[in-house]
Amino acid sequence: MDSENAIQSSSLRVFFPLPKIHYSLISPKSLFVNQKGSLTPQALQYWARWIRDVFAPILARESYTSLGENNLSNFLLFFAGLRYTTVTVDCLRNSRIHSALAHIVEQNMMWPDWIVHEAQELLQDWEKELGSLRSIRADLWGPGGRLEGVTELEWQDIILWPDLFSGRSSSDGETPARNKSIGSEAAKKGEGSPAPYVFGHNGASVGAWWIHPAAAYRDGVIHGSTNGITADRNGAYAILMTDGEEVKTGRHDVIKYKALQSDPGRFKLMQGVPTRNPVRVLRTWRLKSPWAPKGGLRYDGLYRVVGYSVRLTTDRTRVDSWHYTFELHRHLDQRPFEKLLQHPCADEMDDWNDYQKLKGNSQDEGLMSLLFAAQDRKSSVSLMTESDTETRLSMASENMAISPSIAASENAIDRTLSMDSGYFTRRESEALNRDGDV
Repeated sequence: MDSENAIQSSSLRVFFPLPKIHYSLISPKSLFVNQKGSLTPQALQYWARWIRDVFAPILARESYTSLGENNLSNFLLFFAGLRYTTVTVDCLRNSRIHSALAHIVEQNMMWPDWIVHEAQELLQDWEKELGSLRSIRADLWGPGGRLEGVTELEWQDIILWPDLFSGRSSSDGETPARNKSIGSEAAKKGEGSPAPYVFGHNGASVGAWWIHPAAAYRDGVIHGSTNGITADRNGAYAILMTDGEEVKTGRHDVIKYKALQSDPGRFKLMQGVPTRNPVRVLRTWRLKSPWAPKGGLRYDGLYRVVGYSVRLTTDRTRVDSWHYTFELHRHLDQRPFEKLLQHPCADEMDDWNDYQKLKGNSQDEGLMSLLFAAQDRKSSVSLMTESDTETRLSMASENMAISPSIAASENAIDRTLSMDSGYFTRRESEALNRDGDV
């Protein structure tokens, strides 16, 4: 679509000559259109991120004239393509483009008047056709959702993440199945993700972000244990840092990691000094670190263990305890750390906030919906007996650690719960049945 047609078809109230477009801030991928002239779903997501994550911070500091005519001209093509695009609820839910336009309208003093006007008109048109846009939330467990396939993990996973699962533990010791994730290399190739006992990235993209550790476990990035270190007899492969395990160094490329005394993987992490094998490092939002993500957990790349110290201390109660501190250096030949700090981006935080709201709503509804949520979602899971239900309710009341986030998703969004779409290629993992593994 050329510039003149873009102006004529968009019904924009603009009366200045359109200069030749050069891509400066806006990625060329963000202007992809299909044969009908409408924007592709990928283009909508690109634009939603650029508006909130790139342009908004710039406009918060400077005038919109700092963007330059080239970038403002690209907005003409964007709105023209958006007029041709058939927008559905799923389209908005997956791209979050309505949130980006709402941001423009809310921050109207920062944006040019014609951009604010176009954004407001589109939002009004969508609300007339689709209803209230405020009620649109992420379909976290649906096809392509960030937690798709998580509810199909075996019952033994309940021990690992009680806030995601409810029900009974697997008595036969079967290993939970892992699936591929939306952003992994395995997913792009249509393959199942491997088990986490592999050195290197193991199919994960540096900067990948998840709502919950169970999703990273599903993708084969971590073992899934409540311990921080993923390891077996051959060494340590990954570290999930939460709470206060990271010692402040003032440098993002150097980590001082305090391993838990109860973590058996600490001995395998020591082997990383002579072997020089890389370790995947993930940070969670609970981590007391300036590099921690605002929500969820993020894969920060490969690090190498360069040294460690073991120290014996005695507390006030005269109890001796060992402290294990490891120093890790980040590999240089990977995505720059500064770009990782962009995650979670605006749409990822939208999904994170939706997830937190679902957890809060489900707590008000009681534990009964939690106990049957997974069964209602997937027909392959057998229903629990009344005695099992009473037992699980008793255990949940005692532990108070179970957060019924799964059940609330069906009440938060007026939608039909979908069966497994086959989006994931399932494969058996060797995570929990390796003889002699730590």
